[in-house]
Amino acid sequence: MGPFRLHLTLRSPSDIRLIARAAWYESFPWGRIALAAGGLIVLAFFWITSLGNRVRARTRQLKEANLHTELARQQAEEAN
Repeated sequence: MGPFRLHLTLRSPSDIRLIARAAWYESFPWGRIALAAGGLIVLAFFWITSLGNRVRARTRQLKEANLHTELARQQAEEAN
């Protein structure tokens, strides 16, 4: 069943009465909230990936620094 068109001819605005207010969740912008949540999830994924790369790079630097320090310590001990 597709969309349909309805045409009403009213005598005056008083011919329309509000029977009940729509529930709050019917007028809530669910689509915008879902889009914002999806965007935040994507940004969080890239941020976490970036942090992981930075941690791996820093760990590699620290391992190299420790290796150089250990070699220098061994050379100093052999010189004594």
